[in-house]
Amino acid sequence: MSNPQTSPIANPSTPATSNQKAANTREMSSPEPAIAHQRSQAQRDSQFLAWNRSDRQFFAAGACHILAFRFVERWPDAGLHVVVVEPSGGWDGAHAYVSDGTWAFDFNGWSPAQQLWEVNSHAMTELDDAWDGERRVVQEGLDEFCTSPNYRAPDQFAGDAIARADHYLDEWANHGQPPSSDLDQRRLRSFRKGPIAAFSLVALDCPDPLALAEFYISFAGGRIRTESSEHQWVRVRMPGGVDLGFQGDPDYVAPDWPDGGPQQAHLDFDVTDLDDAEAALLRIGAAKASVQPSPDDWRVMLDPAGHPFCIVLVP
Repeated sequence: MSNPQTSPIANPSTPATSNQKAANTREMSSPEPAIAHQRSQAQRDSQFLAWNRSDRQFFAAGACHILAFRFVERWPDAGLHVVVVEPSGGWDGAHAYVSDGTWAFDFNGWSPAQQLWEVNSHAMTELDDAWDGERRVVQEGLDEFCTSPNYRAPDQFAGDAIARADHYLDEWANHGQPPSSDLDQRRLRSFRKGPIAAFSLVALDCPDPLALAEFYISFAGGRIRTESSEHQWVRVRMPGGVDLGFQGDPDYVAPDWPDGGPQQAHLDFDVTDLDDAEAALLRIGAAKASVQPSPDDWRVMLDPAGHPFCIVLVP
């Protein structure tokens, strides 16, 4: 693999800033390589199919340059430049992003610039150990850049690619500023790894779960999916695809809304590994409840405001 250019964008020996040093001392998940979201042949042939991918997939492969140029247009004084990975010899692996030499932003959100380069180049050499490429700071504007056959102009997509890029930037670009606070770092890790848990249901406390489940089914439809042997837990699949859970409480007291006690309800989330999910939730600000009735099957967590919710082990 050829050596990176000696510009500040590509030089791995550029002195680390305080932000970079802070990032190196924290546990951060690695960015994904762009090739992980490579378009299928059908998506290459049909802009409709290409457009109807997730935002993450869309800006990883096929529209990475739109995201990068739009970033620089919106925050021209942020000190970041459009950078493109240019494979040599006709290989795949071209990818555009923005960077200041320390931090980089692409479909992953924010990443240390050298890490992003290494992840992408490693992924390509895993496919072909002869892969070679380098990073180039882009000097031309978007129109000229899009004269390359590798990059579509904004009006060549099936929808408004600029508006879609703006939405993505609003969500993840932190107003053009690299992450610096602990909250920014936690948000970055959470975004990279994807959801910690899958939303499962809303559960209601009640004195008679089966009776209350049948009440809701009688006017809203649905069917009972599961129930415990003593009917202290009943789960109902509602017509809209969301589940309702009914949990028996022998000491149940009805809420006196709006002036009395709080409403009794909680959220359930499915996970495939309780320990991993618990650890991830603790890192982003959740707490573990002191009482755990069945910790091998489900665990009670508390959100930052103190609301209980459950993570439930599923196969």
